[in-house]
Amino acid sequence: MVNSQTKKKSYLIRIINLLLLPALAGLFIAISFPKFFLSFSFVIGFSLLFNSLLKDSLIKHLIFSFITGLSFSLVVFNWLTYSMVVYLDVNSLTAVLLLIGFSIVFSLYQFVLFSFISYKLKTYLGFEGLLITPFVWVLIELGREFFPFDGFPWNLLGYTLTPINEIAQITSLGGIYTLSLLAIYISLSIFLIFKFREKKSLYIFFIIFFVFVASYIYGLNRIKSYKDEGIEKKIAIIQGNISQNLKMDRSKRKYIVDKYVSLIKKADKFNPDIIILPESSLPFAPSYIDEVMLRFFIGIKDIKTKTILTGIDDVYIDIKNIKRKGSLKIYNTITLFSKKGKLLSQYRKIKLVPFGEYTPKFFSFLAKLLPYLSTDLDFSFGEKKNIIKYKDFKIVPLICFESIFPYFVADFSKKGNIIVNTTNDGWFGKTSAPYQHFEMARVRSIETGKYFIRVANTGISAVITPVGRIKRSLGLEKTGIIITKVYLTDRKTFFVKHLNIIYSLYILLPIFLTTILVLRKKFYK
Repeated sequence: MVNSQTKKKSYLIRIINLLLLPALAGLFIAISFPKFFLSFSFVIGFSLLFNSLLKDSLIKHLIFSFITGLSFSLVVFNWLTYSMVVYLDVNSLTAVLLLIGFSIVFSLYQFVLFSFISYKLKTYLGFEGLLITPFVWVLIELGREFFPFDGFPWNLLGYTLTPINEIAQITSLGGIYTLSLLAIYISLSIFLIFKFREKKSLYIFFIIFFVFVASYIYGLNRIKSYKDEGIEKKIAIIQGNISQNLKMDRSKRKYIVDKYVSLIKKADKFNPDIIILPESSLPFAPSYIDEVMLRFFIGIKDIKTKTILTGIDDVYIDIKNIKRKGSLKIYNTITLFSKKGKLLSQYRKIKLVPFGEYTPKFFSFLAKLLPYLSTDLDFSFGEKKNIIKYKDFKIVPLICFESIFPYFVADFSKKGNIIVNTTNDGWFGKTSAPYQHFEMARVRSIETGKYFIRVANTGISAVITPVGRIKRSLGLEKTGIIITKVYLTDRKTFFVKHLNIIYSLYILLPIFLTTILVLRKKFYK
């Protein structure tokens, strides 16, 4: 009887260690992100992961890591199922299976790869190898910005610290990856001090604590000393709050146009220098005149504001090669119109959403699971990072999730004096996605040192200062107008000025440190 109870307890402990603890680790890391933002809960998650790294065999640790990553991904990316089920005609079971498939790939990429390299470092270099592991995490995150497809740097670990806006200011020096590095080091230092309670663990903790405090003081001073400088302009942002069902219904095109005409007329009463509309807001193509387009421009012909900047889908037909496949191209654009309907400037989206705006090569088989992929017509990639210029405005145009790419935005921002991000988060309802998307966009304002204008169809729209303060905003599923002053500036942050060097350091530092430690070990042997 005693042996039977002992076996049951042993079995239960093994189940807890194998499944429950890693699932909890992933959950604690996940709830550090929007819309939860439970500060520093990621420390618990990474402490459990580091504990497995030290006590488990390689195989057990990789399993622990895989379940941690799976749990994390299922929580922070659960919004993927919402858009598939509600708007894209995917049944619930298929949507859940696709989320699980995505989570498996994400876990293998970010968590398991990190754990495998960390285990090898620990095994070969011991305690000092652990100190390189934060750089390994960041190196993998950096890889996610460029691969697979065109990159997907969503929910980088640094965003767990950005709600502390003073701490977020160090992204003006080293980008969001600086905060990812800090978050892992915080977790590691706290874990080591509780695990070993030795002098060297204490030293590491105090070094990281000092870095955190110094970062906070730097950020506090940066925010306090910030003053609006540059060319003052008044802008109007329109949040139309058009539901995705209405946008997808062609019979509602006139209704949509009339709603925007009404809102533009209200905004025009405040004499803005420019009026800005969200992504894909107007239901016509600039290159082809139809009655809906005429209805819109006739409706606004008497406004005083001379220009409208709007997100809009455009169609291009190669007449000379019309019989060839690919002669018809659709672009997701930000377009500047005069109030009379003249196209003044246009930017075509470069970073398209895989499986949303195009189907990557070798994945056409997914059309059987995702009916919306069965169409042969994908959005086409834009080719140029062209600034939209109008009088004093040198607008850096970003469409939808282009705002989540730190390198892309920082490099693009060198040419401009203000950033405008049009987006449509109506696909995701009130899930965590709009909150995650917004926070990532907000950090780009700090990294670049530019006013960041976010214009979202269903929210969250906002005007964000170069230190990440939200000057004005409109929440989810609200119709409204923001009228406010912004300041155009060509000033560049340290991060933007030294962008390539900083990225090179993120890649080379872990390699350099590992090489030094390996050579030192061999020398002392």
